Amino acid sequence: MDNDMWERAFREMSEIRRLLDSAEKRRPLRMPDGIQRSVRQVIRKLQEDEENPLVMNFEKFENNDVKTIVREVRRAYKDYDWGAGTVEEAVKRVWRNMRDENKRKENGKVQQHRERNKAAKRKRDKLKSRLIQLERDEFFTREEKKSVKRAFSVETMSPEVSDDEDATRRVAIPFIWESSKMTDIKRVLDADYRQSLVAQSRRQKSKVFRSTTDAVRTPPPKDIPSWVISSTYVME
Repeated sequence: MDNDMWERAFREMSEIRRLLDSAEKRRPLRMPDGIQRSVRQVIRKLQEDEENPLVMNFEKFENNDVKTIVREVRRAYKDYDWGAGTVEEAVKRVWRNMRDENKRKENGKVQQHRERNKAAKRKRDKLKSRLIQLERDEFFTREEKKSVKRAFSVETMSPEVSDDEDATRRVAIPFIWESSKMTDIKRVLDADYRQSLVAQSRRQKSKVFRSTTDAVRTPPPKDIPSWVISSTYVME
């Protein structure tokens, strides 16, 4: 084999060795069985300390008291002969998991807050549209309008939810205590208001259907006209 072939073979072997070393570095460190569970237990114990509770920072791993956690893990599990570097890597993995769990909880709360705000806005919008239409409709007498206004509030507007089977529809969940008269007045006002919209707005507005299976069981608001409450309603 001449010198050129030797040099080429040497370069190829060097490149293969470099690739193997690089792959080895990228390979995640294998954790001893049970070490991450042990780390969680130690962190939980440190967090419950009455005098100096551990506070986890989920912004940056380095902001945490990693040395204390590693020391306490090695002290509590000294029979396992876990090296400091191995324990620190386990702490980092547990920290990542805890950070992701914390984010999921926060996102869940944010989503719940958004849904509550959206539901409250729907009620306010429904109340506004019904009061507007109440003033427009001429077949209600002045006394009737006054009584309906007394009955109408955000608390007497039925909550609406998205239809699981049709995204263009919403379902109104009726109150268990609501009288048929109140239901009829709402239905008339909603239909008249929808009819008053221009064609494009009417198409964009979601259709709302009254649920026939669900009902809101919270008690009726105080100080509303007696005709609003069904004669068959019994306080639970």
